[in-house]
Amino acid sequence: MILKDRGRRKPAGGMVRMPAPGATGRPSPGRLSEAIVNSKIAELLDSMNPNWTVEAERTQRTRSGHRPDIVLSEAGAGTVIIETEYAPARTVDQDALSRFGVGLRGVSSLAAVVALKVPREIGDCATRDLAGALRGAQGFQYAAFFSESHRFPEEGYLEGGIFDVADLVRLSTTPSSEVEVCVEAMTEGVEGISRIIAEQPEFARAKIASLLRQDPSPQTWRMAGLVLQNAMLFYENISGSERSLVPSHELQALHRIEKSRLLGAWDSVLRINYDPIFSVARDILSPLSSSTVGDITSIMLGVNGVVAGKSMIRAGDLYGYLLQRTIFDRKKLAVFYTPPESAALLSTLAMPGRSSPVWGDPGSVRSFRVADFTCGTGMLLASAYRRMISHHDAAGNNTRKSHPDILKRVIVGYDVLPIAAHMTVSSLASIFPRTTFRETRITHLRLGEHLGSYYLGSLSLIDPNHSITRDGIRLTGAGEEATSGTRIADASCDVIVMNPPFVRNTNHGGGRTDPYPAFSAFGIPVEVQRELARTNREMFRGTCAHGHAGIASNYVAIADAKLKEGGTMGFILPATVATGDSWKGVRALISAGYGGVTLVGIRSSNDAESSFSADTGMSEVMLVAKKGRAQAPDPRMRIVVLDRAPRTPVEGVEFGRSILGCAGARALEDGLDGGTPLLLGSRRIGSAMSCPLGPDWYYGAVNDLSILQCAWQLAHGRLMLSPVGGHAVHMTTVGHIASIGPHALDIIGDNMQGPFTRHKIRPGHAPRYPALWGNDAASQTSMEVPADAQLSVKAGADPGHRDGVWSSATHAHININPRYTSQRLCAAYTERESVGGSSWPSVILHDKSHEKSLVVWFTSTPGILSYWTAAGKQQQGRGRTSRTAAKKLPVLDFARYGAGGGQGVFDRIYDRFRRDALLPINRLHEDPVRHKIDSAVMGALGIDECLDDLRSRLCSEPHMRSPAKGDKSPA
Repeated sequence: MILKDRGRRKPAGGMVRMPAPGATGRPSPGRLSEAIVNSKIAELLDSMNPNWTVEAERTQRTRSGHRPDIVLSEAGAGTVIIETEYAPARTVDQDALSRFGVGLRGVSSLAAVVALKVPREIGDCATRDLAGALRGAQGFQYAAFFSESHRFPEEGYLEGGIFDVADLVRLSTTPSSEVEVCVEAMTEGVEGISRIIAEQPEFARAKIASLLRQDPSPQTWRMAGLVLQNAMLFYENISGSERSLVPSHELQALHRIEKSRLLGAWDSVLRINYDPIFSVARDILSPLSSSTVGDITSIMLGVNGVVAGKSMIRAGDLYGYLLQRTIFDRKKLAVFYTPPESAALLSTLAMPGRSSPVWGDPGSVRSFRVADFTCGTGMLLASAYRRMISHHDAAGNNTRKSHPDILKRVIVGYDVLPIAAHMTVSSLASIFPRTTFRETRITHLRLGEHLGSYYLGSLSLIDPNHSITRDGIRLTGAGEEATSGTRIADASCDVIVMNPPFVRNTNHGGGRTDPYPAFSAFGIPVEVQRELARTNREMFRGTCAHGHAGIASNYVAIADAKLKEGGTMGFILPATVATGDSWKGVRALISAGYGGVTLVGIRSSNDAESSFSADTGMSEVMLVAKKGRAQAPDPRMRIVVLDRAPRTPVEGVEFGRSILGCAGARALEDGLDGGTPLLLGSRRIGSAMSCPLGPDWYYGAVNDLSILQCAWQLAHGRLMLSPVGGHAVHMTTVGHIASIGPHALDIIGDNMQGPFTRHKIRPGHAPRYPALWGNDAASQTSMEVPADAQLSVKAGADPGHRDGVWSSATHAHININPRYTSQRLCAAYTERESVGGSSWPSVILHDKSHEKSLVVWFTSTPGILSYWTAAGKQQQGRGRTSRTAAKKLPVLDFARYGAGGGQGVFDRIYDRFRRDALLPINRLHEDPVRHKIDSAVMGALGIDECLDDLRSRLCSEPHMRSPAKGDKSPA
């Protein structure tokens, strides 16, 4: 600690003279005393948040008589102690840990202790220059202890300025461990309330379902329980500060509250404000009997007791967890909750930084626009608001005073789920629960048909002239009101943050329960779904939206339209945005008109751990991009691979700071050195790499970024197997040497779209029209595979159509849907020419003599590397591509290696190993046959170098080695 003798009480202040500094970090003669420096730090922190009370060495705080350096408290949150010491400060951690268990007078809950190393040069300042020196210094090192066993970061220290220290303190006042305890208590409470409501008379249940605009169902009763518990918790928040409100403990008798007393208390709240929180809750209770309400209040009071016993009472982070656990229709809507830690990371990356001039001017903040057009529980909007508060208050402002104006003007949120819109307002209101508000821009939009008109929710925003007149209900502090002529003008938003639905506009293939899944929620009839899907296609024609990508791509188009020049979009999207053929419009949009592009993924051994959302079961990425960019000859993007997702909002913010601080990342083209490590303290959390920004992206969620570098070098004509040197090879793409056969629907599609029907091959029968159709790990074990289907001509099929499809029959086929953990092949050869089906489209080479060579190439490690890099990584252990995307796969330019006599360069290799059984692709490093094929390929190319290291590194990749969820295919 600054100039402190740990075992004794301090002198009463003033300048303290000490010996010359040594290994202990004690200051030299004339250096400022701890009292002066700590007081000035406390003064600066106090100015950065009007809700904080900060004291420095003013009172005897611990029961043992020792005084913490700085004590920071906030109403409704935990207390944070800051212990300081001049660098190198070798005892500051022990000093911080000593504050646990000793007791603080007047403090019921200690949220965290921050160990702060102060730059040594601070002590040499003149007192009059101290504030400026503290504000400008970037050499602070700090860590937070949330308990004697929980340190953040786990190793080393965070680095930054005093504003960054304040950010950590702000996030530390609400320990994430306590959030989870509260979530569990509230989940049990909601379930208990829903069971009670489910047993009520039919008229009461019908009234509640109508209020929530849902069909009577267990989900609806959970919604009702969530609304009631939310209102009760919010009442607990505000009753202590509003004199007109009776505290809940005075309302109850025998751990229950009478119906009339509770409704009377909530009526008192409604006379003040907070209609979105209390009006529906009151109406839910109205048809219930007094005894039933008593039973419900008993549950709610029990939950309140758990939550109130924690240092945090603010409940904004709870709603999303609870909604995700209680709402089932999110599956049809493909709406998946964004956890607070992911929201903190995305908002840190997307919101303007602290140095932005917008934060210093309250007028600029009022004209700022942050939007989420599928706001769900409001987690992303609330997280963006907290970043705004952090920067705005640090500039000397008081966001709490501006809170009503910010809800009225700044934060825009839409959702088609009524309860989600209410929860969004609750999340935003809970940030300053005792500050009333009049208007918001949180709106519930219609989805479906109403009075003869069709409504698409916020998808209608793609129309620049769309006014939300009949299809929107805006939530205000005093009640719901129909919107009147409101529209979100194009180029009006500064930041758009979204975790949009991933669901597709339509399902192809027939026989599906929901042929139009994007519009199948809320019991919408199929004929209405069909009209909504048709309208959606018409509205988004000519944009980056693509039906196969899902309506998430529609929301990228909307964000592009609504962003100002210089505005930023921040999305959570399926990982296939980086490689999927249906996402090429989005990639083209971003590469042509955006700068500062960052793509963040997570390396993991399973799909759940590579997601930023809850329950998606697929790999996801964060895409952050700033609209407009200077015309650079070499535009770049940054890919980031996190070793794991952040676990808490504190980590989310610090992960974001680490990414933003990595300005000079290694380049994709830079040999095989991999990415630049990202650190949290002294522990690696991931790596970053700079890549060319064009329509073809390199997906970064891999363990070893040098794998991507190796693949890039290979695609550009150099096989690099070590950080230096390399071997020149002639490369091209599949599309330059071949065409791809027809889509499966053009072979067997309904209504004569396809001229054939498909059947199993009869034993002992040689079909006239053989086909290779699906993946079968049991039979497709070697480069040569049998046809697995026979085609028959439909009655009435046009002969020209038939012959045109049959002309695509080839020996060579590409696998567009391999499961690396069970299948052996990315390409296969059929002894008879066969039509390629859904998983195995034909590769129609311009020179058929190269068919065997193509199959050998994609069986070898270099070919698998090229395939794996380009293929989609949405699901662990599986690679997905498409007929169109397959044309871009890098492949050896076989014509440059002609063997002569109509022979392909690898024909002998194929003939030698064509029927030798291979191990699954993810085991190529231990496959003796594959090793022999690799050696033969390298020999044919004149390269005398082993591929063992490349095979091992490729098979170590989490996406390669791990089976997809539910994978039961034989190995």
